[in-house]
Amino acid sequence: GESGCMVTIVRDPGCGFSFGTAALSDVAVRAKAMPPEMINERGSDVTRAFIDYARPLVGPLPEYVSLKQG
Repeated sequence: GESGCMVTIVRDPGCGFSFGTAALSDVAVRAKAMPPEMINERGSDVTRAFIDYARPLVGPLPEYVSLKQG
């Protein structure tokens, strides 16, 4: 029922989070770039620091198996 705002995820102390809203005028020009320590040296993947930051927000990540032989 609201307009002119976006949904936000607010990190609580520890591993919790809650949802909130922010006025578009407050966030449209204040986007933050991902910190360099969260991007690997090749710039092609995220680091453990990002995974540790995101895990409480997205939950467990799936495990993948490589199908590559050799």
